[in-house]
Amino acid sequence: MKKINLNLPEESEYLRLVGTSIVFSTQAGFGIDDEHKGPFDWIDGSFNERDSQTTSMDTTQVTTFIYQQKKKGDYQKIFASLGTDIKLMSFLTHKQIASFVRSSENLLHPGDRATHFPFVNINGDILVARVYRVLGDIKIHLENFDSPHVWESEDSPRFVICQN
Repeated sequence: MKKINLNLPEESEYLRLVGTSIVFSTQAGFGIDDEHKGPFDWIDGSFNERDSQTTSMDTTQVTTFIYQQKKKGDYQKIFASLGTDIKLMSFLTHKQIASFVRSSENLLHPGDRATHFPFVNINGDILVARVYRVLGDIKIHLENFDSPHVWESEDSPRFVICQN
């Protein structure tokens, strides 16, 4: 797969860059579920029940960009402010998300506030994995991409996007 230079801004009307990281290559295999928890202490049952599975495939190392929301807005406005198609910025597999959490846990939003990971499911739809800490445990919850829980939060969530 050819890499596309996203030329992402350090700041937009809605988001500001707070860090970057690397997600190392991953191998095809199981996604996120109760049998394959990886770095998660609790997994939303929706990862098993809903059409949330990602394609099982090997991935190459990718650069990730961690943004913090600074202004309330809907998903169209927030991602339009970055000037790139959301599918080009979404994770391709659950294993990439788990790899980020395992290697860059320090970049998750502090406290019990959410860090969101947009990803593409096997049908080509975009969903969001919402990762947060509660009493030291790392939890992951599944949201629809257009959910107000993701975009209309007053908690200034973080968004992790990648350059696939």
